[in-house]
Amino acid sequence: LMHSLTYNVLAALAPLGLLPFIRKRFSGCWLLVDRDFKADDNAEHLCRWILRHHPEQKIFFALNKNSPDWERLKSEKFPLLDLQSLCYSFAWLHCVWIISSNRTGYIIRPFWRRWFAALVKNRFCFLQHGVTKDLHLVLNFTRADILITAAHREYNAFVDDPRYVYTEREVRLTGFPRYDELLRKVAAIATPRKILIMPTWRKNLMSELLPRTGQYPYSSRFRQSEFFRQWQAVLQAPDLQECAKRHGYQLVFFPHPYLRQQLGDFTLSGVLQPPDAGGSIQDILADTALLITDYSSIAMDFALLRRPILYFQFDRDTFFSTDHSYTKGYFDYDTDGFGDVALTHEQLFNIASEYLKNDCKMKEEYRRRVDKFFAFSDQNNCKRVYEAICAES
Repeated sequence: LMHSLTYNVLAALAPLGLLPFIRKRFSGCWLLVDRDFKADDNAEHLCRWILRHHPEQKIFFALNKNSPDWERLKSEKFPLLDLQSLCYSFAWLHCVWIISSNRTGYIIRPFWRRWFAALVKNRFCFLQHGVTKDLHLVLNFTRADILITAAHREYNAFVDDPRYVYTEREVRLTGFPRYDELLRKVAAIATPRKILIMPTWRKNLMSELLPRTGQYPYSSRFRQSEFFRQWQAVLQAPDLQECAKRHGYQLVFFPHPYLRQQLGDFTLSGVLQPPDAGGSIQDILADTALLITDYSSIAMDFALLRRPILYFQFDRDTFFSTDHSYTKGYFDYDTDGFGDVALTHEQLFNIASEYLKNDCKMKEEYRRRVDKFFAFSDQNNCKRVYEAICAES
């Protein structure tokens, strides 16, 4: 199959999926996807678990063949489909479940589906990319048949908040599949030595999303933003770099995937950067002693490890009003957060230096919050998600 075919040609050829031998290959399958250009999220980890524990289940994992993750998964004998191929179109037509950590339309609702609406019977299991802690009403527009959650208050927000369309029928409290692997890897690293700097993105700084992809093009105005200036100052702060070096730690910069096209704007002297802004985030988190972030849901994953978090929120007055795509929900950083909040560079350095001097131990106050927040701290999340899907099949 020619993976470079345009979407219009794919739409024209999609009826071939009704041929008996194609129907036989894909009929009744589960189709798992993270992003088009990146795996290593909940779908990948669930797929790997199913392959190991339920090889009888017919599954496929979709990914752009040009992704740096393709060869890695191919070497593991993942049942791969190129997300821009006819095979993906055929699998989408005949699958019974689309299981994804991403709800983008090109994955769960291809534009050519309208011609096959009467034939398609698939359902959508939304694994989520991260814990939903803020009010994210856009989730109402791509309603899931199953929505996976990891925390008690997260589950309650979806079920009880009348602004969401979800009920107990759709929402499941199982934990995220990727947490199984994260906890396993953490157990193998006794003394992490990295300080991970990982801010989330800002919708108002991005150009228009590229059509039928999950990627943003380079934005020429990004370098003029306060966001860029603030984080560039953190990355190149001599006091922070010297303190880290003195205590045997290394700074690592790993921005949100939506910011990867802007990496060339940053000066990263003395700061490590994962290859291609890639590598497994599980490995990076497992070797991280202190996380410096802002509002990213990655803090939820890291909190599960009971390691310290530092929130740098220089723009907290505007983030939930103009800078992003959702508003503040049940989670308050001052009363619910899993670490200290810094509003200035001086506060950030003072807090970070104290953690580094004390071997990066999470404070007991924040450990108690973590213990109360998460529903599970075991390695059975994939099992629970699999059983939830089977129960609805």
